[in-house]
Parts: sequence; structure tokens; C-alpha cells
Amino acid sequence: MDNLKQILEDITLHDSILESVVIRGDGLVQLYIDFDKIWNKDLDSSISGIVIKSVYEISDFKLDRLNIIGEIVIQDIEDYNKEFIIQTEDKNKNAIKMIIEFVAGGSLIIICSGQAELLQTKKM
Repeated sequence: MDNLKQILEDITLHDSILESVVIRGDGLVQLYIDFDKIWNKDLDSSISGIVIKSVYEISDFKLDRLNIIGEIVIQDIEDYNKEFIIQTEDKNKNAIKMIIEFVAGGSLIIICSGQAELLQTKKM
């Protein structure tokens, strides 16, 4: 697993499209993204999104259209109460808040452990 902050430094979500969100019962969230080819011209074409390992909550998901605008905001949350979390080795680390803004005023706010990796589609 990589650090979500590092992944978002290496790729650009501006002008990309969030195609779908898969939420699993174990706290893993998969963001399937159609990455903008201009901003991410060196990105491997098999990369189809981001997997976030331990999502504690999705505190906002308001959308009109799923076109991502601007830069993604990442904030450390030092005092996030993780007492309810039972399956994590990251209890002593700060939680991370990721804010994605969409056109027409939509947003997606995820609070998570900060552990993530790029999602790869199998090549046929």
C-alpha cells in the first residue's frame, strides 16, 4: 500500500471523471476514475482508479456531474476518534480527510487512514 498523499502528488485528478464508487464492508473503497489524458499523459493506461484501504466515513457525497475540478485537498486530522474502528493497525496515526470537488458544486469527502494504491485493470 502507498500513501494517499503521495499518489495524489503523482497524478492529477483535475478534469478527470469519477466513473463509479465501490464501497466494501471491510472499509475498502474503490474510486474508478477516467483520468484526464492531458494532465496524466505519462500514466499507465491500465490504471483505472484509486483504492483507499480503510475508509472511516464518507462525510459528504453531493453531486450533479462527476467531472472533477481543481486540486484535491488532503488534510491531517489529529483528533479523529477511532475508538469504533476494530480492524486497523493504524489507530495511532492521524486520520486523513480527502476532499474532491465536482463541477456544479458537488463534492466527495472521505475520512480514511491514508493508505491507498492505484487500481489496475487487467490487460487482455
